Amino acid sequence: MLVEIWYHWCMDADDVLAKIERRVGSEALAHAWYRSKPLPGFDGRTAMQLVKSGKAQQVIYYIDAVDTGVYA
Repeated sequence: MLVEIWYHWCMDADDVLAKIERRVGSEALAHAWYRSKPLPGFDGRTAMQLVKSGKAQQVIYYIDAVDTGVYA
């Protein structure tokens, strides 16, 4: 069960990082954003904190909304 949870978390983190990398242009910048940028509307939590708490899909929705011009 633990391996299954870890695998699910890794897939979610990879999905978020891939989406951000396309947006910012480099893997290093994507990792920096993922670890350190507090997201508006999420009580100051970072994407990494949200993914670890099972909210990867909300992070992806946030990124998509910002990319389409919606401010969070």
